[in-house]
Amino acid sequence: MLVMAGRADTGIPITEFFIRDIWSDQPIRNARVIVDAKQFYTDDAGNVKIGFTLTPGKTIRITKEGYFTKTLQTDALASPLIYLVPVEETERISAIIPRDTDEPLFMPTHVTRISLTNRTNEPMSLWREIGKQSGIFMKSYGISGQLQNIALRGMTAAQTQLLFDGIPIQNLQLGTGDLSHFNRAGIDKVDIYRGGSTLFGGTGAVGGAINMRTAPLSAERHYTVRAGYASIDNSKLSARLNWPVMQWRQRLTMHYGKGNNRYTVKQDGRDIELRNRDFRQHTIMYEGGLSVTDNLRVNMLVRSFKKERGAPRPFQNKIVEEQNVARSDIDNTLLRLKAIFQGRWGSWSAQTYVRNEWMNYMDASLNIDEEILHSTHFNQERGLQFRWRLPLHRNFAMQTGYESADQRIQSSEAGEHQRLRQAVYAIGVAQLYADSAAHTRMEATAQLRRVWYTHRNPIDLPGGGITVYHKRWQWYASVNTNYRQPTFNDLYWRPGGNPNLQPEQSINLETGVAYRQTFLSRIIYDSRISLYRNRVRHQIQWLPEGLTWQPRNVNRVLSQGIELFMALQTLNKHHQIQWHYTRGLTEKIKKSFAADNTKGNQLPFIPKEQWHIQGSATWRILNIGMRVTGTSFRYTTIANRAEDILPAHTRTDCWISVTKGLADQQFTVIGMMENALDTDYEVMPGYPMPGRFYKIELKIMN
Repeated sequence: MLVMAGRADTGIPITEFFIRDIWSDQPIRNARVIVDAKQFYTDDAGNVKIGFTLTPGKTIRITKEGYFTKTLQTDALASPLIYLVPVEETERISAIIPRDTDEPLFMPTHVTRISLTNRTNEPMSLWREIGKQSGIFMKSYGISGQLQNIALRGMTAAQTQLLFDGIPIQNLQLGTGDLSHFNRAGIDKVDIYRGGSTLFGGTGAVGGAINMRTAPLSAERHYTVRAGYASIDNSKLSARLNWPVMQWRQRLTMHYGKGNNRYTVKQDGRDIELRNRDFRQHTIMYEGGLSVTDNLRVNMLVRSFKKERGAPRPFQNKIVEEQNVARSDIDNTLLRLKAIFQGRWGSWSAQTYVRNEWMNYMDASLNIDEEILHSTHFNQERGLQFRWRLPLHRNFAMQTGYESADQRIQSSEAGEHQRLRQAVYAIGVAQLYADSAAHTRMEATAQLRRVWYTHRNPIDLPGGGITVYHKRWQWYASVNTNYRQPTFNDLYWRPGGNPNLQPEQSINLETGVAYRQTFLSRIIYDSRISLYRNRVRHQIQWLPEGLTWQPRNVNRVLSQGIELFMALQTLNKHHQIQWHYTRGLTEKIKKSFAADNTKGNQLPFIPKEQWHIQGSATWRILNIGMRVTGTSFRYTTIANRAEDILPAHTRTDCWISVTKGLADQQFTVIGMMENALDTDYEVMPGYPMPGRFYKIELKIMN
C-alpha cells in the first residue's frame, strides 16, 4: 500500500474532494468535511463539492463514524483524493512526519485488499474475485458449488493459509480450504498477504495468507438483497440486514444457492452429459456488538454453513460417468467472541472461538468388506487469540500476541486424535529516517514467532525487512520464514499415515517497488513490481510403500517469480482498467529416492504464466465491463512429459448493469456472459469447465 502526500502549488484549484477508505479504496458516503467553519457531506460516490477554490493556509477537517478524524492543510494537498483510516483496522501511530497511513503491522510484502461491499456492478463469485489477483491460481474443479482450491505463489492449497476474521479455517484433517464454502454476502473485504508472513496463526502460510473479513457493524439501518440465476440451472438468493437496537449493533446475513450443473462435453465426436455435479448449500451468519465504554467494544459472531453435493471422479468416458454417484455432506459451524480495547497505552484485542466440521462421504459404487463406502469425520478446534499493540515511541511501534488452539478429530479412517498448538510472537516497526521537506522516510521491520505443538519441538520463525518511501515511490525488501505442520491425515490415515513426519519449513525472499501518481487532479495511476524466491524443505509427499502409500519428508521445492500490477482509474471510479501478470516457476530441487529422475521438473497443475486484464466504464446509470484471463499450459504429472499437459486457455467474461434509485432504494440489474470465447478447457485434469453460459442478477439495497 502506497499513499504519500505531496505539496500543491499555490492556489491549486480544488473545489471538490473524493473521500476513500485507505484499505479498500472504496468511496465513503456521509463523511463530514469542514472548511472555514462550513460543513459539507459526501454523496454515495464519496464526492463532495465545496463551491469555492481553496487557498494555501486553509485547514480541512474530515470526520466519519468508524474512521480516524483527519486534519490537514491545503499546502499539503497534491490532489483532491483523501483517504481515511478505519478504526476497526488499526490504531494510530505517531511519527516524525505526518503519515497518510496508520498501517497494521506486518512484514514488507506484496499486499492486496479487495472490497466486495461496494462492487454492485459485478456478479463475480468470491473465488473468481480472489483468483484474478497476481500470484494466485485457482484450482477449480468445475462450476460454482464444486471444489475451489487456491494456490498462492506456486504453493498448494495446504500451503496457503485461509482465515475468516483472523481465525484459521482450513480443514483439520486435510489442511486445505475450499473457497466455495464462502460467498460475497457475508464478506466485506479480502486481504491477500503474499510471502509467508508469520504474523498469521495456524499453519500453512508457506505461500502466504488470505483473510476474509466481515464489515464493521454499523449504527445505521440498511439492507441488501441479491438474487441471481445462471443458464446451467444455478440459482442463488442472499440477504444482509443491519438493524441496530439501541446501543446493540447487529447484522444478519443469509445465503442460499443450488445448481444442477449438468452440461455436456465432447469425446470422439459424441456429446456426453456430465453427472453428479449438483449442489445445494446455505449459510446463516449473525453478528452483534456493543460499545461498553468509549474505549471498549465487544462483539460476537455465529456462522452456520451446510452443503450437500456430488463428489464426482475425473471424467474418463460415458461408462465411468454413469458410475459417478459419490456424495458428500458438509456441516460447519463457527462461534466467535471478541473484545477490543483502545487506551492511552496502546490497544489490545482478544477473541475466543470454537469451530466444528462434520463431513459424510458416501459412494454406492464402492464396496469394502461387502459394505458400501460411508466415511464419517468430525473435527473441532477451540482457540484463543490475544494481540497487544504498543506505540512505545513516536517513531517505534510494537505488537505482541499469544495464540492457542486445541484441535481434535474423530474420523472413521484416521481415528481419534488431539493436539495442542501454542504460539507467541512480536513484531516491531522502527522509523530510522525521516525528512518532511523531501517527503522521505525509511522504516525497518523485525519479527519473531515461536510455535509449540504437542510432542513436537518448538519452531522459531524470524523475519525482517526494510521499506523506503520517497514522494510517490515505495521500495521494500524482506525475508520471512514459515512452516506447515503435517495434517491429521498425513499423520494418522489408515493405512499409510506417518506419525514421524516433520513440519515443512520455508525461507522467502522478496523485494518490490510501487508507484502512485495523480494526473490532472482526476486520474490515478498505480503500479507495482514484486520479485520473490521461496525455498521449501521437508515438503511432504505421498509415495508408494509396498501395497499402500505413505507420506514422507522427501521433497525440496523452489518457487520463484515476478508479479506485476498496473491500473488507471478516474477519481470517481467511473472509468478504470487493471492489469495483473504473474510469471513463476515452482520446481522440485531434490530427489525423492535414488532413482528419481524428476529433479528440476515443474510441479504439476501450476502454470508458469497467468495474466488478467479488466476494464469497466460507467455512464450515468449504465456500467459495462470485460475481463480476460490467460493461463499457460500446466503439467499433470511431475514427470513433465509432453503428452501430460493441460493446454493453455483464455477466459473472457463481460457484463452490463443498470442502476436506478427509487424511493430511497437502489436497484441494480446485472447481466453477464461468462466464458464467452474459449469454451473447451480444463483447469484440473478430468474436470471440464462448462462452455459459454449466462447470468442475470438483481440487487436491491438502501
